[in-house]
Amino acid sequence: MDTDILQKKLISTRIIAERWGVSRSTVTRLLEGKVTKVLLGDCDHGAVRYVESEVEDYIRERLVQPREDRRELLRDRRQHGIHLGTE
Repeated sequence: MDTDILQKKLISTRIIAERWGVSRSTVTRLLEGKVTKVLLGDCDHGAVRYVESEVEDYIRERLVQPREDRRELLRDRRQHGIHLGTE
């Protein structure tokens, strides 16, 4: 058993869903097999918690930075009063 898990901060599916703006089932589907899941109580009616630092790492790994030339294009368009519907 990983005794370090006892020292780690846990976070609920509900809190993650609220932060991400998605449903709890989406959180479960996205995190399944990718981060450590802790079951509190019995399997059918217990609460599910995830290791918060692993959830944060999951998000960091999926962070996509806008390409610099795209940022410059958007900045130029704004300066000239041209607005895209996606901005």
